[in-house]
Amino acid sequence: MAGRTLTLATVLLTGALALTGCGLLTKKTTAPAAPPVVAAASPSASASSDSGSAETSVPDPCTLITDNDVSVAVGKPVAKHFPGTNGPILSCEWTLDPAFLVVRITLTRTTREAFDSAQKLDSSSKPVTDVGDAAYVGGDQDLRVLKGTFLMTLKYSDTAHPESQLAANKTVAAKVLPKLT
Repeated sequence: MAGRTLTLATVLLTGALALTGCGLLTKKTTAPAAPPVVAAASPSASASSDSGSAETSVPDPCTLITDNDVSVAVGKPVAKHFPGTNGPILSCEWTLDPAFLVVRITLTRTTREAFDSAQKLDSSSKPVTDVGDAAYVGGDQDLRVLKGTFLMTLKYSDTAHPESQLAANKTVAAKVLPKLT
């Protein structure tokens, strides 16, 4: 039981750190983790048809892909998922079984110029083809995908198997991208 409590505490801590946005909204003197956010609506505004236009609203990533789709993409069962917000950034994180593995999708709005600039600033970035309008894997191994004005960041935390990270992230992206309009 103590191991289960420790696992739950670790998952909750990981989720809490994910919800902080990993400092994406703070100025850094090193390469940014993601392109700057532009004119995105708050989650409550994006849920309302009166408040946020189609140009600024961001859909809840938890509604764009099923637990089963995530499970199939990574080859591991999903234990649960939970949404998160940090200002204009919406996210969804799936905890997997075994514990300590997560899949996270983060969505916000940006511009092509900001996306390209962030990629150039990340000296370890590698372009990825056949995903969205543009895509790259950053030095942190997260896949960043631009589709229109949507920036989707995907993280699969299976660092013990880095070769499977990109494949899983691309599979998840392929399920979500058609729903971003």
